[in-house]
Amino acid sequence: MKRSFRSELDLTSLVKILGVCGFGTGAVVGAVTLLAMVLLHANESGMEELVGALLMPLTGFFYGVLNALIGYPFYRWWCARRHGQRVQGLFVEVEPPGSGGPNKADP
Repeated sequence: MKRSFRSELDLTSLVKILGVCGFGTGAVVGAVTLLAMVLLHANESGMEELVGALLMPLTGFFYGVLNALIGYPFYRWWCARRHGQRVQGLFVEVEPPGSGGPNKADP
């Protein structure tokens, strides 16, 4: 069942999410760059493009983390004004307060 909540991520969670998003974006852009390089035969050797395309996921991860670190103060301010950020989706409580262990998802 799809549910709606208001939440505010801490810095660690925001860094993780934006790092993964940056890595994924870099991987897609790198793959498109490699495909374009192969299809267009852009350069005789193509070594610079190949190295650049292979490093794009790491570069995307780096910029995602940097975005989180620089943007976190604004994110906290925005969430404080709006009483959290509204998120929707499927949620499973991993560790309820006071239980000391993981919670299994209900079927």
